[in-house]
Amino acid sequence: MVGSVLGGLACDALGRKGTILLVAPVFAGMWAWTALNYPTSYPELLTARIAVGLAVGVVSMAVPLYISETAPT
Repeated sequence: MVGSVLGGLACDALGRKGTILLVAPVFAGMWAWTALNYPTSYPELLTARIAVGLAVGVVSMAVPLYISETAPT
């Protein structure tokens, strides 16, 4: 829920496309770090999972808005 609130604020401030472009590298980077460079401690794993969760919340808010704005009527 925190990610979607942050996503709404970011969409208002940066626009839908800007929000997606800002969050996509964070999402991909944290996913790759978690999957490829297995965290060696519990706090590292927890940090990565929280960051990915926030990114998913932001993206789940921004992408439907972006699609609805760019879809032909």
